[in-house]
Parts: sequence; structure tokens; C-alpha cells
Amino acid sequence: MNSISFKKAILAFILIAGFALSLYFIYDKALRYFVFTKESYGDYFWPRANWVIVHVVFGMLALVIGPFQFVPAIRNRYLNLHRWMGRTYLTSTLIAGIAGFYMASTSQVNYTYQFGLTGLAIIWLTTGTMAFISIKNLNITQHREWMIRSYVVTFGFTAFRLMDDLLTNTITNQGDRLGLLAWSCWTIPLLIAEVCIQAGKIKEVSK
Repeated sequence: MNSISFKKAILAFILIAGFALSLYFIYDKALRYFVFTKESYGDYFWPRANWVIVHVVFGMLALVIGPFQFVPAIRNRYLNLHRWMGRTYLTSTLIAGIAGFYMASTSQVNYTYQFGLTGLAIIWLTTGTMAFISIKNLNITQHREWMIRSYVVTFGFTAFRLMDDLLTNTITNQGDRLGLLAWSCWTIPLLIAEVCIQAGKIKEVSK
């Protein structure tokens, strides 16, 4: 298998695995918010139910659409579809990011958790904005890189909930656990993505 085929196989695995985890997250964590009762939302989210459902709906839309933006067959053969999906994705991240910012700013868990989620919302809005500005200026390379960063941040919500389940018995103090995850769910994946992006550039220069 040559290097190009290997990269395609890795990309396909990441996209399929990420998409599968996202669907599981939606089924296991998000669908209950479509039942508009206090029991479904819980005491913590119920006072902000209107913001929660906006955040959930548009976050889910971005989460599901995102992987298809990186499929070369769609991008190359169905450019108009790629563009419309991209517009839908960026609009969804904008709306969900604003709702997420409000929810983070009104959180009462602790300051570590609050600032971590506030940072997540700001980075989500920033990466989407930079992707939009890049494509408006016809800078395809920068657009692709910012879209990668944007979706890594979008997937951070899935990572947060999945890691919360895994760490419940390890870090029993909920405040400590949520504070840790509010930062690590997006900073670590974003660092890994950035290393991968820049590593590709290093190889290009070395050639």
C-alpha cells in the first residue's frame, strides 16, 4: 500500500469511527432533549431549556454534516452539494456556538468548568469564522485546515460526554471531573489536529 492509499485509509477510518461515535452520542445523550419536560432536562438545564434545544439541534446538525465535508468524492464530484452542506454546517456552528456561549456563561458548576466551556464556544465560533473568511477569499488550503479545526471542536462535545461516562468511577468528584473535561475535550484533540496539519506542511517543504 503506497503512502497516498494509506492516508486515504486512515482518513476513512477516522471519518467512519467519528461518525459512528457521533450517532451513538446523539442516540444516547441528545435525543432526550426533544422531550420537553423537566424530568427529561433535569433541574440543571430546565431553566435554560430554550437555549439547550437550540444548541442541541444545530450542534447535532453540524456533527452529522461535518464528516461528509471531508469526503473527496463528494467534494470533487458534487461541488454544489459540498458548498450547500458547508454553508449549513457553518451556520449551524454559528447558532449552536452562540447558544453554547450563553449556556457556559450561565453555568454554576465551578469556574474551571465555566471558563472551559466558554473557551470551547469561542474557539468553535472562531474556527468556523476563519473557515468562512478563507473560502470567501478563495484560499482553499486555509479553508480546509480551518474546517478540520472546526470539526475537531464540534466533535469535542461528543468526546466530553463519552469521557464523562468513562471517568465517572475514576474521578468521583463531579466538579473536578467536569472541569477537567471542559478543557481537555477540545484542547487535546485540537493540539493533535494541529500537529497533523503542520506535519503535512513540513513534509511538503522537505520535498
